[in-house]
Amino acid sequence: MKHRRVWVGPLIVLILWGLLPIDTDARGLPVVRIGILRDGPAMRFPETRSILQQEILTLTVAEFDVRFPASADIEGNWEPTRIRSALGHLLADPQIDIVVTLGAIASNEAFRQRRLPKPVVAATVIDAGLQGLSRRNDASGVRNLCYIDAFKSFEDDIRAFHEITAFRHLAILVDHLFLAEFPRLQTAAAELGRQIGARVTIQLVATDPEAA
Repeated sequence: MKHRRVWVGPLIVLILWGLLPIDTDARGLPVVRIGILRDGPAMRFPETRSILQQEILTLTVAEFDVRFPASADIEGNWEPTRIRSALGHLLADPQIDIVVTLGAIASNEAFRQRRLPKPVVAATVIDAGLQGLSRRNDASGVRNLCYIDAFKSFEDDIRAFHEITAFRHLAILVDHLFLAEFPRLQTAAAELGRQIGARVTIQLVATDPEAA
């Protein structure tokens, strides 16, 4: 979380300097409106949104009038269809200049868009390699899209865990909605298991992990 917080703010600032805002406030500062899309209610890190907003405001003080409209602060209730619809709404809203996705599903939906009419910062990348994300010259290679790669690797983590524990069978609990969004996780787990000589399986869970 700390890593993501450090990088989102400066990224937003760089994007702001590339924009040509139409509106200005009473001080003559360019007005920029940012929409935020989260996968669901922020239960684990409820302060993430306010920390991000404050960091952006601090970095842009006296340069831009950055606003976060309440109507453009959306959570998708962990439903991919709803998240996809919310992203489309933010991208089509002429009153929103930049979109920030603060969730794995929301960020992945941004990658799937054929065209992004405005800058999008995908702040939650699970595994860039596993997700098949494009990358050209240290950039996304997609117009108006930038993402934060925390250099996490599903494969590296499992290999390291196997070296420590020498497990013979590892069951990974994965939310069924999450697996639907990242189907390659299932085949990647099986293939990795064959490579290290152990069973690596995905166990689907819903709202009750103990039921798995």
